[in-house]
Amino acid sequence: MTRLQRIGIAALAVPAFALVTSTASAPAQTPPPPPSVVLKLGARAPLSSTGKLAKVKVNITCNNAKPAPIHAEVTQNRGSVTAHGSGASTANYKCNGRTQHGVVPVKPDPGLRFHTGGASATADVTITGLDGTTVSGHDSRNIQLT
Repeated sequence: MTRLQRIGIAALAVPAFALVTSTASAPAQTPPPPPSVVLKLGARAPLSSTGKLAKVKVNITCNNAKPAPIHAEVTQNRGSVTAHGSGASTANYKCNGRTQHGVVPVKPDPGLRFHTGGASATADVTITGLDGTTVSGHDSRNIQLT
């Protein structure tokens, strides 16, 4: 084979190899894992001295999601008076699979106040996963306002 023929064959082989390797499909990217969330209320919630604010403690464990505010409600019956209130936390926790501790400030409805003693509480959160799906966490229990 002449030198010119070898150069010609090599010149044709390089672009053909490049075409084969460039059209090969890239491996499919796996979608992000689905989000998860577990929300738990604490057993005690400290009260302000006036009873106009209960600091409801929550533990949240979430993964593969963006944090969102946690909503809490407290209801307390004392005789014929029922004090009810609600509030929302900031979303200053991380969804990294580790349990985060937070506080939801709950104010009673106008004209009412909370007192030390038993109350019922609920907490809810809905977070959006990195894949765009939403998942919710909920907890309810009796708590002590202290």
